[in-house]
Amino acid sequence: MPSSSLQQFIWNLEDVERLQQAHDELNPDGRGRRALGHITRSGLVMLCAAWELYFEDVIKESTDVVVSECEDPSVLPVSVKKKLVKEANSGKDELSALALCNDGWGAVLKSAAEREVARLNTPKSEQLGVLAQHYLGVENISAAWSIGPDGINEIVSARGEVAHRGRDAEYIPIGTLDWYKNRIYYTVVETDDYISCHLKKMLSLQRKPWRARRLPEVDL
Repeated sequence: MPSSSLQQFIWNLEDVERLQQAHDELNPDGRGRRALGHITRSGLVMLCAAWELYFEDVIKESTDVVVSECEDPSVLPVSVKKKLVKEANSGKDELSALALCNDGWGAVLKSAAEREVARLNTPKSEQLGVLAQHYLGVENISAAWSIGPDGINEIVSARGEVAHRGRDAEYIPIGTLDWYKNRIYYTVVETDDYISCHLKKMLSLQRKPWRARRLPEVDL
């Protein structure tokens, strides 16, 4: 079974698919724009929201795995240990670093992850890469994506244009929305499998915390 984060993503993706279905019903012959840009714009916004929520969820889900499976935080990647120390030293109390003692480091890491993902509002490759580095020790998460960082950034930038320009944003054909959806879906599956494999290796687990989902056959 894939991660809970991926399962939730699939659930959220249904909103995009319903908008696509509504578009097809209103334009059955597929000709012209027929003033349906509001549907495709809404679909793009919902798609990027599903992508953002997935990444937030998988970071928190992975952090839970790290905390529950790691008995000695000294074996964690350097970037994660640096994040822990930074968080512990950020308190006004000069003794705040004591929060890392014993099992306290786990609470510090999970709390920091909760706060940082809550601040995410632009799910581009750079912002997501920082989260993956801080909490999983992954130096370049976009290397796991077939479409690369530019592929994700293109879709999120298109969402940004809709958010800032509304109806004046460039028209999004239904075929483009479907292409975006396929690329995001594929990237989520790749991310889910990569992180699962990474956690298994990093924590020396007997098995991966969740199973890979079969990649869809789509044109990227």
